[in-house]
Amino acid sequence: MKTLVKLGALTTLAFALSGCMSTGPKLAETRTVNLPDAAIMPTPEQVNDPGYRIVVSPVKYSDQTDAPFSRLVYDRIESTLLTAGNKVIDRDLASNLQRELEAAEAAGRFNTAGVQPADIAVMATITGTSLKYSHTERDSWVDDDGDRHTTPAHCDFTASSRVDVRAYVLPTMQKVGNWEFEGKESSETETSNSRCPISTASVNAMIADASNDAVESNIHNLLNPLAPNFYILERRDGEGGSVFRTNLGSSKGAFEGAVVKVSKIEKIPGDEYSEEKLTRIELGEAEITKDMSTDMSYIYISDEALANQIRRGHIVQLKHSECGVGENAGWLEGLCF
Repeated sequence: MKTLVKLGALTTLAFALSGCMSTGPKLAETRTVNLPDAAIMPTPEQVNDPGYRIVVSPVKYSDQTDAPFSRLVYDRIESTLLTAGNKVIDRDLASNLQRELEAAEAAGRFNTAGVQPADIAVMATITGTSLKYSHTERDSWVDDDGDRHTTPAHCDFTASSRVDVRAYVLPTMQKVGNWEFEGKESSETETSNSRCPISTASVNAMIADASNDAVESNIHNLLNPLAPNFYILERRDGEGGSVFRTNLGSSKGAFEGAVVKVSKIEKIPGDEYSEEKLTRIELGEAEITKDMSTDMSYIYISDEALANQIRRGHIVQLKHSECGVGENAGWLEGLCF
């Protein structure tokens, strides 16, 4: 299981070294200023109804013994997608669509009449679980001060779980990505029995924890390409800098201190070899302030040059890492703040 170090006393140091942003000006001490429109503006529908509609197919498993963990993996994927601002369709409908989605995955096309059920399909399979153990005999030694130390005989257990996750655009079945989520859970029991006895309930509990870790430690790989687009709507200036109002609210995953990516859309002109197309250009990062409601929030950009590039209609997306939804990662692996 990955151990993510949450910074406590080192927070100030981490902020200084990583360039994290401060909280910005107080909203009550700012004023609305003119904010030009982006070159390509979102439609009212995009602003009013952000987020992908995602169907999560029931989780399959390679071995019948893994059946009890499929619901756990499904629940974890579904809840995290919701926390990240997406819309997950009813699981009963997802169950009804399972055969059609499996056929579409094999054929490369989702054929359905009527209203398209979702924008994205997420499919997962538990490809394997295991429990390994090792026994260590009792050990005793004397340190340099003449003190004797004893390590009791014990067994070390390690449970592992692997989950194959795929995401497709509907109805084309264009692959968004394919990831192997792997998680582990460890425990130790004092015993002189080298066979390392363990109950079935304990085995299942460890594998459940490993399955949960598999999703929790890796789901940022799925969340980032599926991060919903939210939009800059207003700029306010004060002595402490500028803040920007967005339609990313707490009901869609916003929380104080969350990190967001700010991007713009530009046109690439067509020529005799290709048609005109749109491209996304990332401008930088910002931090959500304490000023928010269910359907809006303010973001602060400490870099004045970047702030002056921002336009009404530019895109805002929650950034995700192994540390969690909207969480940033430190400069060392497993370091979270």
